[in-house]
This record gives sequence, structure tokens and C-alpha cells, in this order.
Amino acid sequence: MTLPYKLQKLPDEAHAILRFLWTQDMATVPAIERGARLTNRVAMRGIRRLINDGLIEMFGRSYGLTTDGKILARQLIEFDSRSSKEVQGSNFDFPASEAFYRRLIVVLPRAFAPQVPTPLFVGINPPTPGAPTHPEGIRVEMRLSAVGGTLSHYVLTLDVPSAKAAVPGRVMLTPAEPGRSVRVRVDAVQIKPDGKQEPLGGMYFDVKVPLTAAGQDPTVRAVGMDMPLRA
Repeated sequence: MTLPYKLQKLPDEAHAILRFLWTQDMATVPAIERGARLTNRVAMRGIRRLINDGLIEMFGRSYGLTTDGKILARQLIEFDSRSSKEVQGSNFDFPASEAFYRRLIVVLPRAFAPQVPTPLFVGINPPTPGAPTHPEGIRVEMRLSAVGGTLSHYVLTLDVPSAKAAVPGRVMLTPAEPGRSVRVRVDAVQIKPDGKQEPLGGMYFDVKVPLTAAGQDPTVRAVGMDMPLRA
């Protein structure tokens, strides 16, 4: 099992904090230092990185995992369990569950014309060749928001085939002000057959908006993230 890309980018002290906070509702800095077995300087460095990445947040004088942080911490624990490595400083037993990773992709122009509705295409790629696939189709709901613009709708539902790409959905984005970038966030939720919902993580990206329509760049770019789907 390969460590997810987002976890590969994080330093070891951030991994230790994620492992510890997985076992806690919230924890103070001294508790994190003891639980993750880190010095104050290293713990604070890891905490700052996790806050900047939106994986933990502060509650008074304590810290806790965000929704994205819980997802990433779960992936880390699953990786530890599957690779049978000893996790120093951990005292928990997490039952591994099968996850099938697929990539969420949003395709959009490099620069939008101001105040003009322009499409975003949201899709899910086919599985990587040789990677395990889930046994049947899965339904994923995309929840979108935009700061500095409006969307034609704020929820997209994609049916993800076992071995093929999902049919992309389209959302129109209208930038509100010339020269002001729009920040778009996409949160993915797996809808189980019994109606239960399991968060799959989220991402955000900025849309460039020039001062005039002459600055529009219709060439496309793609942004994406890996999602741990479960059967």
C-alpha cells in the first residue's frame, strides 16, 4: 500500500501529531508533546504545518482534527496497520478497512472572463492500472462553494463505475468582480446504499479573473485529489 501523496508531503512530526490526535477529541500543546513524543519546538513546527494545511484547528487552548485531518489521519493509521510497522508512541488498535483510491479531477480554463458564466467540469478518473477496484459502483456527492463568485448549483452527484471513469458533471461559475480571483472549494462525500454519508476529503483552488474579457485564457488546467472510496 502506497502512502497517499498528501501524507508524503508532511514531515514526520506532523505524522506523529496526526496519529496522536486520532485518539483524542482535543489536546493541548503539552499533551501533544507527551502523546506524540516530541519536543516543544518540533511539536509547534508540526502544529503550524497542520494548521496551514487545514488538517487541525484550535479550540481555545487545544487542538483537534478537522474533517480533512480525520480522513488523512485514518489513511495514515491504515497505512501503518497494513505495512505492519511499529508506530512509536501510539497505543491504539485501528481495524483496517479496504479502501479503493480514485482521483477527483476538476477541469477549468486558466483564466475566466469577469462576470461571465464559465463551465467547470468535475469528474473521477478510472482506477490506476493494476490497482484494486471496488466490487460495484459507488455514488459520490460533490459539495461546492465559491468565494468571490456564484455557482449555477452547489451539489453534484457522480456515479462511479468499478473500473471506468465517472461521467463528468458540469457547473457554471460566474466571477463577481473583475480582477478579483475566485476561491472554489469541493468537498466529496460517499453516499452508502443505506443512506449513510462518509466524508472523503476536500480541496480548494483559486480561479484567476483578469480586469477585462481580453485577459481570458481558455486553455485548460486540471486540479485534483485522491479519494479513499469504500465498498
